[in-house]
Amino acid sequence: MSARNVASARITPTLRVTEVTGTIFEGPNPATLELRTDDDVLYTGNAESLVGEVFEVGDVADDEVVSVSASVHLPAEAGDEYRTATGVVNWEYAAFAPEPPAALPPAQPGQPGAPEQPRLPMTGASSPAAIAAWGIAIGLAGVLLSCAARRPLKKRNDS
Repeated sequence: MSARNVASARITPTLRVTEVTGTIFEGPNPATLELRTDDDVLYTGNAESLVGEVFEVGDVADDEVVSVSASVHLPAEAGDEYRTATGVVNWEYAAFAPEPPAALPPAQPGQPGAPEQPRLPMTGASSPAAIAAWGIAIGLAGVLLSCAARRPLKKRNDS
């Protein structure tokens, strides 16, 4: 089994054997189990005594791959009674990203370490009275122009 660390941090995965069953692991000459990583032998011995044991697989850096393999070995003394023997080994592989450091409470504005408050750009006065006065002035100018355009022109007499 191989797994890649995608946690963006160094992790220490673990392997826990949850179940060992089967006739290959029983009797006078039971099979032994060997668990290993690319670098280390984690365990060699009786498989049934592994149930519940937890093994650290080692430190795994970000984007690094770790491999764990299992081998079953029958001793030379094993006879024909093991010819059709079978067995099952179940394990859990777990890896958790480290907890992020506890966050400090945010600093209040004006205190050292507080983020600067963004300054809004100056876009002119936003006085409602000034806006209303300009609106009235433009409206009156429109009314005057409209009235002037409707008045008939006097004919000029050129003599």
